[in-house]
Amino acid sequence: MIIQFNSNDAILQKETASIDLKAERKAFILYFTLLLVVFVGVCFNPIVSTITASICLVLVFFGPQKTIQAISLLVLIRFMNPALVVYSANLSLFSWGVLILASLINIPWGMMNVSRQLIPIVVFSIVAAILSIITSGAVWISILKIISFLLAAMTVISLFNKLSVNQIRKVEIWLFALMSVIVILSGFTLFNRNIAYNLNGLGFQGILNHPQTMGVFLAPMVSFYIGRFMFEKKGFFSADAVIISLLIYFIIITQARTAAVAVFLSFIFTLLVINLPIIRAKIKSKAGFVAKLIIATLGIVVVISFYPSLLDVVHDFVFKRESTGLDEALSSRSGGLSSQLDNFLASPVFGNGFGVYPGSAPAKSIQYFMGIPISAAVEKGFLPTALLEEVGLLGAITFMFMMYSIIRLAMRSIAPSWLCMFFASIFINIGECVFFATGGMGIFYWIIMILCTVTYKKEIEIR
Repeated sequence: MIIQFNSNDAILQKETASIDLKAERKAFILYFTLLLVVFVGVCFNPIVSTITASICLVLVFFGPQKTIQAISLLVLIRFMNPALVVYSANLSLFSWGVLILASLINIPWGMMNVSRQLIPIVVFSIVAAILSIITSGAVWISILKIISFLLAAMTVISLFNKLSVNQIRKVEIWLFALMSVIVILSGFTLFNRNIAYNLNGLGFQGILNHPQTMGVFLAPMVSFYIGRFMFEKKGFFSADAVIISLLIYFIIITQARTAAVAVFLSFIFTLLVINLPIIRAKIKSKAGFVAKLIIATLGIVVVISFYPSLLDVVHDFVFKRESTGLDEALSSRSGGLSSQLDNFLASPVFGNGFGVYPGSAPAKSIQYFMGIPISAAVEKGFLPTALLEEVGLLGAITFMFMMYSIIRLAMRSIAPSWLCMFFASIFINIGECVFFATGGMGIFYWIIMILCTVTYKKEIEIR
């Protein structure tokens, strides 16, 4: 009787898994179709973006799943290619409205239920605010940027912790449908070079507003598929291999080396992490992993032998089209890094103010709302030196405490694919400092990052 019960139970589990898979496919098709209509509509008529933003504002009142979907959709619409979209002046206000409403609804719940996850972010923000009051040449701008970061980070963490396992699955499907629409529509822009390479004629940007934005956007996605293909799949040939090849090609033609480095480091760090006993059993076959690595290498050699011109493409990507050596390739970053280190050494303990350059912010970079300075654009690529420059050693210590708490949450997952995605969303900050840019694309990467910290709930249910 016991054997018969176990057999029936196994059959029931398989049937349930089959039903879940069919439901997930239907959900993906539904989300993909909806998002495709939205993005195509935005390209043809700017009123569609305003209507979509209004709907996103309303969705905040329909629970955490809908709120996450609204935030992720709205941020990508805001960063679409200007060759395709005429931006509505109210779109930014809608984005802030969605974030503020979501924070008012969800942060109180988070403080009562997951305060241990939120406290490190609060501590860092308080320290950064105190240091900025002391050192910033544009105190109000620093404080407002800190508040923006604090609200966004706390809101995203609170939202994901409110999700049920079923809702986590739906958010996963939504995000992959969203990323798939961006990739596919961007692929179609290659038929019109003026759109695909709109910004500078050199880097591929697809339907997004900048080649660097496109490259960094692709990094977590391709890292997920690399993690799944290398560590979780049994077969050598699968749809994942095709997807990985396409995404890597897109990253190369964006000329966004930051994305390539982030993908590489995410793979290396995941490779190190899987040696932990809790994750080791998840690898289907170490021999299979090595074989995939060898086959991938041989495949690259074969492709290059048939298409030697690809070597020129790779050379242009690594060294930049106008550079011929490593020193020249690094020069675009070295100047900024040197300046940040000099500013840090001038004020190593307290820094120079969060989210601003040392001294008074240039008047032309300040953005005003009703006469009040609310922001000043800064471009800081390398997060570690930018952090040291802005908040000094005191702020860096609290930042490391905050990052440790987030990484520890991600380590609860035993799926290498999600770990790859998580690390990629962090490592993109070595060249494109979006971690604190939660008023822009940064919040999208926070959504990806925190999603990777809650997928363990789904894994527990499966086990």
